[in-house]
Amino acid sequence: MFYSLLLILQLYRLAFAHKIIVVGGGPNGLHSSLKILEASDKSEVKLLEFRLNFDRPQVVRMPYSSIFKLPEEVKDKLFSDTESVYMDDVLGPRKKTDPWFWPNSNDQLWNSPVLKYLPKIRIGNLQEAIYNHISTDFKFKNRFTRIPGQCTVEDFVKHCETFKPDLVLICTGKDSDKNKFTEEIRHFLNTSQGLPEEVPKKGNRSENEENQVGIYMTFAAKALDNYMRGSEILAMKSGIGYFASNDANKSVQVYSFPHQDLPNLFKGMPQCFKTDAAYITDCLTLSGTTRKREVTQESTTWLLSNYAPVVKKILQEYNVEVPEDSNICVFYGPRYEYYYENVAKTYTYGKGQECKTIPILFMGDSAGGTDYRLGLSLSRGMKLMELLGDIMKKEGITSALTHIGTTYSKMWATVLKTEFNQNNPRLRYKPNMVYRYALEGRTVDGVEINDTHPIALITKG
Repeated sequence: MFYSLLLILQLYRLAFAHKIIVVGGGPNGLHSSLKILEASDKSEVKLLEFRLNFDRPQVVRMPYSSIFKLPEEVKDKLFSDTESVYMDDVLGPRKKTDPWFWPNSNDQLWNSPVLKYLPKIRIGNLQEAIYNHISTDFKFKNRFTRIPGQCTVEDFVKHCETFKPDLVLICTGKDSDKNKFTEEIRHFLNTSQGLPEEVPKKGNRSENEENQVGIYMTFAAKALDNYMRGSEILAMKSGIGYFASNDANKSVQVYSFPHQDLPNLFKGMPQCFKTDAAYITDCLTLSGTTRKREVTQESTTWLLSNYAPVVKKILQEYNVEVPEDSNICVFYGPRYEYYYENVAKTYTYGKGQECKTIPILFMGDSAGGTDYRLGLSLSRGMKLMELLGDIMKKEGITSALTHIGTTYSKMWATVLKTEFNQNNPRLRYKPNMVYRYALEGRTVDGVEINDTHPIALITKG
């Protein structure tokens, strides 16, 4: 009887629910789905995602507040290996007297080890933890649906006509040779409204085309303490960024690019390597093999004879334990700065009295991304969605939807002004960004850091 009443109440709420479509089940898409579901029990989310498994190996740096606010069940999954890592190492309260955390009060205020305490998470692990939580939590029962399959513009139109959403979030990644949805949906929306075509603008760190190349290597470390190493030193001295997770997966990501010791190495990279190593899930190994496909001999020769010896030697100099070559995943990943100025659009569907115009928001990589030295493209989307979710909770989702496009556009304008086209891209030298991604929401000496805290006022001054 009790559960029957609960079901009736749920069905009643859903009859008057605000419906949201999220396109893309990457970390931004899943995090956005979670934030919307948490913001209102009158929200219903349909997630369009083609991947069947969450196995992306990259390691990414997360905003402190976004990870801290995740449900305890999700955090327990991310930091489950208590013998090797403690959640308090990354998310616990701090003291101003802690010299290894709190920024110093001298001229190098922001040249602080604080960044090593940022959550560094393997993407696949984060996706799986959030998805499992959304799919199984009773609060979200009958309010979340995942639709598998590659989304096209035709699919987008069909889902709008049948589901009748109040909001659509485009959380797809940057366009690739295999998937052009972000570009195609922008073209469709602009054409349907008689607007001019848009191309992403390149930031001032994208002028030199030959410096936009890069190679990722990912592998499982033997221990989790590697995340405490400073990737800044590696990147400045050798053209290699070292990024190890502090979650339960022991994942390590090494990113090499044409800097210091490596420009000549990258000049010799054959064009075919960009295609042969373009797959993330079925990637090359450092031994030159894949599970499912053929690789050209030219790519294999360059990888084994040129690239591998140089990079392994540099890593060994920094006491990075490199596993057997067959356990190291290698894939090509060009990184450069790009952005769209217009990240909020509208779309009209239906006919006659059922005609409805809704906001379309572009989030994460579909809006823009800075280069690998900042490493915040994903974090930016999570942080902005966190702010939108807070507005939905505070005002109510009905009110928030009336101005969500305008609000998001203003947020994005601030991001473009303060985070893009920066001469020095290193996060630790940007006070406002250290506050936004590393400090905001933390508890220090029993006080939560927010916009009224003295450290926040410094960043805005």
